[in-house]
Amino acid sequence: SWRRSPNPMSEGDRIAQACLTRFAALPKTGKPREGDEWTVLAGIVCEDEGLSVAALATGSKCIGHAKFDPDGLLLRDSHAEVLARRAFHRYLYGQLEALLEGEPSVFAPLSDGHAEPIKLRKGVKFHLYVSQAPCGDASIFD
Repeated sequence: SWRRSPNPMSEGDRIAQACLTRFAALPKTGKPREGDEWTVLAGIVCEDEGLSVAALATGSKCIGHAKFDPDGLLLRDSHAEVLARRAFHRYLYGQLEALLEGEPSVFAPLSDGHAEPIKLRKGVKFHLYVSQAPCGDASIFD
């Protein structure tokens, strides 16, 4: 007879678990107090012979127009998804540097011996995890 494995996890569950485990391992500084506060968690997970968290952020706010800094010294959008995207850009720049220095990277040269142009190595995938549905127009379900 057919039997299910004792603890089957879907790909989405494994991606979520990678983000939640990484977040739990971070120091308590800046985290919401259990029971009193909450936040949204967003992460970008690299799948390449396993899962690793490439970027992780929390947040749920966007400052009002009255508080905008004309010099651009304040971060306007602190939603978790936006901050995770910013962190992911830093990750990608680091991966580009690694490729150029001959170190392991998620990128591969497109042609022999040239670092430009580049592509993702075969088998590398990225996944976005967000702990709750987005706000605003993106949250309208029909």
